[in-house]
Amino acid sequence: MKKEYKNFIGSFLFLSGAVIIFVCISYMMRPVDNRNDGMMMGFYGEKNHSLDVIALGSSSVYRFLNNPVLWEEYGITSYNLATGSMQSDVYEMLINESLKTQSPDIILIETRPYIQINQNKKKEDIYFRKASDYMKYSWDRIHYINEYTDDKEKRFQLYFDIVFYHGLWKEFGLGNIYRVDNEYVDRMKGWRSVFESVPMNVPKDYSYVSEQSIEAEKEKELERLIEYCERRGVEILFVATPWEMNEERVAQNRYLERIITEKGYRFLNCNDHIDEIGLNYATDFYDEKHVNVFGAEKVTRFIGQYITENYDMDLTHDKSTISEWDKVLDRYAQEEQESKAEKE
Repeated sequence: MKKEYKNFIGSFLFLSGAVIIFVCISYMMRPVDNRNDGMMMGFYGEKNHSLDVIALGSSSVYRFLNNPVLWEEYGITSYNLATGSMQSDVYEMLINESLKTQSPDIILIETRPYIQINQNKKKEDIYFRKASDYMKYSWDRIHYINEYTDDKEKRFQLYFDIVFYHGLWKEFGLGNIYRVDNEYVDRMKGWRSVFESVPMNVPKDYSYVSEQSIEAEKEKELERLIEYCERRGVEILFVATPWEMNEERVAQNRYLERIITEKGYRFLNCNDHIDEIGLNYATDFYDEKHVNVFGAEKVTRFIGQYITENYDMDLTHDKSTISEWDKVLDRYAQEEQESKAEKE
């Protein structure tokens, strides 16, 4: 009996060690991409229950919401949990993952994925993978993969992303080793600076445009997200960041605003407040969809002011959190100085 007990313990330890090794190797074999994996791993590296705001969305989030400025101007700690071309079908998954380690006052949801700018991208697995592949292994991850697809082959490759990325061993380097536990401290809390300036067209007057419904599937995703957040007691702020508008986008934003506010949530359409924000279309953008660092500072101040005026938040932070965020500010100031020096 004693021998059998020892054999059981030995087998258990061996299997546990094998699982740990497999997980670590899987994390290290994931692609090195600072715009996607860096933000996901950086979120895992955040001190537990230290964030006031978590922002979810596509590249419009990490180009518009300047986390260092939000801290400097309003004392708000925040993180941009965003990936390029993020689709609305991953919002619930990421909120669920976020609440395991954070208890934010507000989760900011970028609304671009709900309007018909990326309607064909949802069908491409890569946009789901940008979020799921960089999550830590968990039963929740499996649950959301199962909801995403019924295809058993796809599920297998999503469960075990090392199968999908096994060919990357040829590019294995120091950057991969750092990913052994799938977390690290993001120096800018998910913010990414762009200093380039490209003149854009000034928006037209679309005051005459009426509502236009969004895709039925996306509306169902929105309804499901709101129901989920109501169950979890999560406060959501929906935000439409400024970009090149046309009649369809304006009409769908208006439709979104109505259905969101009817459900009791706030919808901040920055495109309706360009003058208040002070955006200059000749200097504050680097393409038709994204502002540069100068435009982002203006948008961030506007969003920060809106948040402080409309939400009752306790912005008290302990010494270690304050110290960490002051370091973020120092890095941001250094980044600006280096960029200016390069242009001189």
